[in-house]
Amino acid sequence: LSYNIAFGAVDGVCFLAVMSFIAKIVPVGYEGVSYAIVTSINNLSGRLGGVVGGFIYDHLGYAPNVIIASVTTLLCVFFVPYLIIKEKPNEKPC
Repeated sequence: LSYNIAFGAVDGVCFLAVMSFIAKIVPVGYEGVSYAIVTSINNLSGRLGGVVGGFIYDHLGYAPNVIIASVTTLLCVFFVPYLIIKEKPNEKPC
């Protein structure tokens, strides 16, 4: 129970950070569409992650599953430099 509470809280904070970032980078008027797309991708990846992870575990075992998950997570680091927030034309800087 404490595991679910702790990771649920962390997941909620991370999701809010992602949504805040998305709201800042999309053009004005497209915030709702971007929210729907990001939420759909989040829900789909949550469902498919368990299925794909279970498939890899059944066919390759535990160690390859951990290595594949670690490598794909590490690949996300290379996208960080491309996450540049530009000011919207009608928005004042903080």
